[in-house]
Amino acid sequence: MNRPRSCALGGAVLVLVTSAAAHADPEPTRASGAKWVVETKGTACEAHRAELEQEVSLACAAFESSCRVVPTPAEAELRATVDCESSPERWSLDTRTIEGARLAHVDLEGTDSDRLRQAAMEIARDAAPEHLLAIEALKNSLGQGDKPQVFDPEKGKIGLAVAARGAVTNNATSMGGGRALVGLRFSPVFALTFGVGGELGGSGLDARRHGRGGIGIVVGAPFTSRTTGAASILGFGLEVGPDVGQYYQRTNVLPFETRIATVTRGGGFAQASLFAQTGTTRVRGFAALSLLVMSNDRDALAGTLDVGFAVPGL
Repeated sequence: MNRPRSCALGGAVLVLVTSAAAHADPEPTRASGAKWVVETKGTACEAHRAELEQEVSLACAAFESSCRVVPTPAEAELRATVDCESSPERWSLDTRTIEGARLAHVDLEGTDSDRLRQAAMEIARDAAPEHLLAIEALKNSLGQGDKPQVFDPEKGKIGLAVAARGAVTNNATSMGGGRALVGLRFSPVFALTFGVGGELGGSGLDARRHGRGGIGIVVGAPFTSRTTGAASILGFGLEVGPDVGQYYQRTNVLPFETRIATVTRGGGFAQASLFAQTGTTRVRGFAALSLLVMSNDRDALAGTLDVGFAVPGL
């Protein structure tokens, strides 16, 4: 006679339980969250590792974060280390990616429990790991050829310098031309050079041309791999080699007849240069003041100014 009433009561209880289960907050999914491995460094805090892991788990839940603690570095993306090695009274928290890139460094204060709680909150609320992990994932997904190339001045021992040249000779003749140097670097500041250059100028019978090539040395700019110090912006060079000059000469053929002929003379040259450059990037602007000494009877000396660019390492 009481069976229908009991069945009704049981059904009501079942409905209430089912409804409560349906409205209960589901267990948050941690599969996609930042995975931390927690470590301690130093005897004063080594015994607190299990407590620290528990505090991190509670803090992740309190901040509604998707972070979680994993047991081994092999499973982790991020590493949190509580360090008390230097002093039992001085604790700090160091957070890094598992590859070693630092996220943050925080000094911890208070009692041992306060320090563990502070470390856990710093781990749980830090948004930087998600950003850094995204960057690391993007870097890892790029092929080597797609990665941005950073100039390394130590790579590439062969450099090139090219410049336009203006010159004035000891005969007050203005000339223009160019200069090119190939440098083979044997140390961060010393290079052996192979150069070519030439000028032409003047007019009429005073016109002349010069062409030359030689070997030399440069100390400092523009082939240095140094990025700081005087050698990164200044340099000194010496160069020697053969020089060929070409001139015009009037020749008397008959008493009332003259002929203008081209005369080519070979000789040598020596050149001392002071270099100054801008920047320490792959391509650098530079200028050079030079004193040029030539062994011929028309032009013995010349002062030159070169302005151009240099690539210190190819």
